[in-house]
Amino acid sequence: MYTELAVTTLATTALVYSFPQYLTTDRFSRSVVRFLLVDFAVFLVWRVLIWPFFFNPLRHLPGPTSYNFLAGNTSAQFSKPPGEEFRKWTASIPNDGLLRFRSIGNVDRLVPTTPETLKSVMSDNSYDYEKPSGVRKFLVMILGNGLIISEDSLHKFQRKHLLPAFQLKNIRGLYPVFWEKSRGLVGAIEADITERMGEAKASVCIARETTRIPANFGDRELGMVVAP
Repeated sequence: MYTELAVTTLATTALVYSFPQYLTTDRFSRSVVRFLLVDFAVFLVWRVLIWPFFFNPLRHLPGPTSYNFLAGNTSAQFSKPPGEEFRKWTASIPNDGLLRFRSIGNVDRLVPTTPETLKSVMSDNSYDYEKPSGVRKFLVMILGNGLIISEDSLHKFQRKHLLPAFQLKNIRGLYPVFWEKSRGLVGAIEADITERMGEAKASVCIARETTRIPANFGDRELGMVVAP
């Protein structure tokens, strides 16, 4: 990004040199404001209209061809049920494990579509793929800088000290809880299918059950999976 800013600033300087009668005034402060406005406009044109379509090395990856020129396919990230648009793209667009779609400002987003690609991102090379800094800073305020949010050496430290809790002998002790909650979840989905005449919002039931399980270890029964 800093390189792009430097290049657009040089381009703006060339414009000022070529057309001083339009971009400079007798007052220095006004000339500076004009320069900054033109520099910002040149940067936006480069970043939104030129780079994504002509220079971005990811531009040849397969992806949806229908999108808003400025907003891209941003709406797909908020589709209902969650992930429905991505599921349709994966099923309908030929790909080798990666799909590309454009977000606001024609910023590229990548979607892994095969188990092998997901394994590479989530397991084999997980430390090469950091969470977006803006999202991480926001979630830290809610969840704290724990295992889900932390990166690099801090994540390795936390993972090392939490690993004993996930040893096989400890997991086996939780089998009865897993079995009980799984049966409850299946029952809730079946009831939802009956109530909706053949359809069920499985994601809603799973989210509620995920909330119930930690509460159960504190001797609390929330009953959220069967709540309307």
